[in-house]
Amino acid sequence: MTQCVCSGYEQKVDKDQRPQQVKPAKDPHDSAPAVPSPQTGELAAELRRIRLAAGLSKVQIAQEVGLPEPDLSRLETGQVTPSIGEVARWSYAVGASDRVRQQLLSLAAAASEVIALPNWLHADVVALQDEASRLEASSPSQRTCLVGLIPGLLQTRGYAEMVMEFNALPKADQDAAVEARIRRQAVIHDPARKFEFILSESALKWTRPGSSRTVLRNQVRHLAELAELPNISIGVIRANAQTKVPLVQSYYIFEDVNFEGLGNKIDLVLLETPSAVIVITDLMAVRSYRRDLSWLREAADFGADAVNLARRRRD
Repeated sequence: MTQCVCSGYEQKVDKDQRPQQVKPAKDPHDSAPAVPSPQTGELAAELRRIRLAAGLSKVQIAQEVGLPEPDLSRLETGQVTPSIGEVARWSYAVGASDRVRQQLLSLAAAASEVIALPNWLHADVVALQDEASRLEASSPSQRTCLVGLIPGLLQTRGYAEMVMEFNALPKADQDAAVEARIRRQAVIHDPARKFEFILSESALKWTRPGSSRTVLRNQVRHLAELAELPNISIGVIRANAQTKVPLVQSYYIFEDVNFEGLGNKIDLVLLETPSAVIVITDLMAVRSYRRDLSWLREAADFGADAVNLARRRRD
């Protein structure tokens, strides 16, 4: 699975806690050739050098790394930036020494097109809901992989209240945040937009200590109803399911995002951590997350029956 390291590569947010605008990665299909950064250029040259030294063809290394050959050619010329995981697989495939492998990973981290938005989760929670709503409204298609809880777009009011208790806010602020989250959900009822949610079975079982069983019962019932909508796909990965990649990370894939001022549409991946929101726009990294999600999709059961089965297994 793609791993993105962003320590030391954070972009600061404005004083009013609004995240800076995401800058899109360059599209390798653009007619004008991309000018690689010094780190990307050096990384590309080193990857090509060690491939040739190992006597591997482009076809052979592409199979080992898990990339289409055209993408590999762009990678070796610095037109696109490989992910940390792809560089690691490359170094193992050529039998690089530990020293060379660490040098390559350091270059990959320096070249990584990852933006960290520190403190986003600790800012005004109502403003954060509005920011999330703006992102969702800008994308006609959203894919979500969530491990531990129900996504905000699918939460009932009772479940959202339970989640918002994390923040230990004054009652008025918590109520306002819940209202903002409920307003966000209008977007899923737009038939022109497509949503896919891949959830773990444990996500359908989690509650806070002392929470009423009714909260989760109503939430699961709501999920089953939403799974019947033609523009929403809800898949559940059972606890004992075998998957090609581990279900250990939550992320959101937004496709054809069109923020005001960007000038062109991009795909991006959003990761939430306890202390930051990480936005990934690098084309190959986004593709890696999309590939991982496709593998998880193979292991999931879909529809209202899958949701209800998870509920019955809990009860």
